[in-house]
Amino acid sequence: MKKNKKDRQQYVEDYTKVRFTMFFDEIDFIRLDFLDVFCKKIKELQAENIFAEEISKKIYEDFEKGIEALKNKEVEELWDLNKSVSQKTVFGQCDIDKKYKWVLENNVKNHCEDCLAREGQVNTFRDWETIGLPGAGTTECDYHCMCELVEVIE
Repeated sequence: MKKNKKDRQQYVEDYTKVRFTMFFDEIDFIRLDFLDVFCKKIKELQAENIFAEEISKKIYEDFEKGIEALKNKEVEELWDLNKSVSQKTVFGQCDIDKKYKWVLENNVKNHCEDCLAREGQVNTFRDWETIGLPGAGTTECDYHCMCELVEVIE
């Protein structure tokens, strides 16, 4: 069954809203977990009779490390989110009965085994949806996949 453009566009818009909502809901839980770690650390240090000034110094050092890790995690998740939304937008424009070739991204140094195995394969878009689209989490590189499907012009 061929989806019309309006149905596919609505699907992409709904998908985008859900993914962004999930992303920002998840960040709040990450931040709460992050703060919980510091509260536990303070209690542990207090139990060891460490003075407030030394606790502050240790917490600040841990905080700097934690903020960097949290920032990196959020940036990575936001990248994955934007990539998946943009891929859904691009893939939403594909004709399910046309043929597409799996192409490796030139700027990636090490491709996963799944992508290497799919390189150059040609299938209809419908078949690629079944096999797994680039960046859809169906390859070893998961949502980080940078490969493309390029329409085959016959």
